Amino acid sequence: MPVKLPRNATVLKNMLAARLAQAVPKCPPLGASLGTNAGGGSHLTLTQAGKTRTVYVPAELKDEVQASILEHKRLKCLMREMTLLQLALIQTHCKRRKLRNGRT
Repeated sequence: MPVKLPRNATVLKNMLAARLAQAVPKCPPLGASLGTNAGGGSHLTLTQAGKTRTVYVPAELKDEVQASILEHKRLKCLMREMTLLQLALIQTHCKRRKLRNGRT
């Protein structure tokens, strides 16, 4: 469902700045998925150069890899929000310019 964005440019700029501050990664992001094997091990599936690749993940690294995948998802969501905010800022700029030119 679409998010209702404010029309005020100052509020949009402040929201964008807040999202930029949140975009600092806590750990290296990893765009992949983590699966489990029948024997209790794990495997990581990712895409490299247009090809799908599966890599075995030792049990002691599973938590670290899972944190990296979640961080990637969090950053993707933030980038989507920042894109929407930037587009709204561009759209309100045109309206503000028309209003400003009409007043003077």
